[in-house]
Amino acid sequence: MSNSPFRDQAVTEPLSPAQSLLNWRETRDADRFKEWCLEQFGGYVVLGHHHFHPEQVLRLKEGVIENLLHECRAHLQQQDEETICEQYPAPVAVPYHQFLHGTRDPMRRLTRLRDTWEGLICVLSTLAISEASQIGVGTTPVHIIERGATVPAKAKDLRSDRLSARIGLLDGLIESWRAGGKQAAVAELVPTGVTEELRRLNSVRNGFSHLGTLSDVQARQWILEAAPLVHGILTDLLDLSGVQLFRLSQFVPGSPPIAEVESLNGHTSSRRITDLPLDVESAGLVLRAGKIGTYDRVLAKVGTRLLDLSPYYYAFDDASGHHTSIAYFKKRSDDQCHLEIVGDSTAISSDQSLHAAEFDRCERNIVGQAGGASNA
Repeated sequence: MSNSPFRDQAVTEPLSPAQSLLNWRETRDADRFKEWCLEQFGGYVVLGHHHFHPEQVLRLKEGVIENLLHECRAHLQQQDEETICEQYPAPVAVPYHQFLHGTRDPMRRLTRLRDTWEGLICVLSTLAISEASQIGVGTTPVHIIERGATVPAKAKDLRSDRLSARIGLLDGLIESWRAGGKQAAVAELVPTGVTEELRRLNSVRNGFSHLGTLSDVQARQWILEAAPLVHGILTDLLDLSGVQLFRLSQFVPGSPPIAEVESLNGHTSSRRITDLPLDVESAGLVLRAGKIGTYDRVLAKVGTRLLDLSPYYYAFDDASGHHTSIAYFKKRSDDQCHLEIVGDSTAISSDQSLHAAEFDRCERNIVGQAGGASNA
């Protein structure tokens, strides 16, 4: 991801979040402050038979609430950063941890920040594509929503190396589900206005990606401008901490059957094997989740739904054999699927014929046709 950014045109997006997102954030932040006050002051204030929320009491004294709001924000920012690094899917958690706690070199930090939001866009769009390939779409055809235009989705859009197209497809799938009243776990993850914020963030990314080599001073300035935007949207999506990515270790028959899986969440590279109880539907998916070439599939549990993230994410042993690498799909060209390893700039390629059936599965269920090898 680091050395070969996605191919996007530099476009201008609104300078502030969508009003719907601002309204949602205001309500969320007020609720979080109230919860923090309850924790800090040991619950409700009791006077006789009356119970008062501590926030109500604190507002009675001038200046107190402003100081506490500042303290609360600092506390929640640290708490949220820990949640993102420890619990988010690894394609987001790994580069964000590197940005926060890795090298102090400005350009490398900026690259890791870019990797974080590219990873976020790829994870969200992949989850949406994978769920749509399993449950279908709404009652109307899926459209790509991009640059203020709405056009019917095509098979090639599911293999695009433009992040704007991936955001547009995510937006289109969510709109299709919501318009058709279809229950989709991914749609519930994404608050109203977040896709617009993803576009705004991608515009910032395009801004410095098209500038060429930056000085340390320029890189620091971009970090000052972009880091709050990245943190803001990551906290908008705190429910991602409940999305579990797995690599299948083995299937254990029984009642219920159990899948032994390796967790692919958080920034750590150490292997963590857990048991995943399966229902009939998810057991069938796991039984079909065999290797693709030398790669293991990456599975995702979103709510109660289990998804197969191939051909967009794969897992495999690193060169040492002791750690697991995760590779994500970048583009398809020259009869090859080009992948990159999460957390570094290593690019790998795989014969596209190995992945053709997986692309066909997604494309047929979303746009009604497969793109074929010629439609790269």
